[in-house]
Amino acid sequence: KGARADESREQGNVETWDVITEVQSRHNRVLCMLLQQKGTLGAYPFWVGTYHAPCQYWSPTAMVLHLSAALQYLQRQAKDTALVFCGDFNVQPDVPAYALVTQRSLIPSPSQPESSPS
Repeated sequence: KGARADESREQGNVETWDVITEVQSRHNRVLCMLLQQKGTLGAYPFWVGTYHAPCQYWSPTAMVLHLSAALQYLQRQAKDTALVFCGDFNVQPDVPAYALVTQRSLIPSPSQPESSPS
């Protein structure tokens, strides 16, 4: 399905492309683990989650959907425990998906640096 959607988009048939179908056709996975320092009294457990988002620069909506789903899954796992979210998100600092991950918002902050690792 994903390849057909890419071909359709490249041929200019944007109206035939369904972002939800495209996102659901991808098989990206979230990996996560609960960690705690061993043998230390008072050490707090924390979750580490990682995700490799697809390179769909041409669809900011698809990127937001992917990262939103990953974050929602990790937040359900972590509940009230600290969470570290890392990975290759394939986004630039001036797009809504970056703001979602860094600021819990879909509106990029004007104070974000011009260039930073993504």
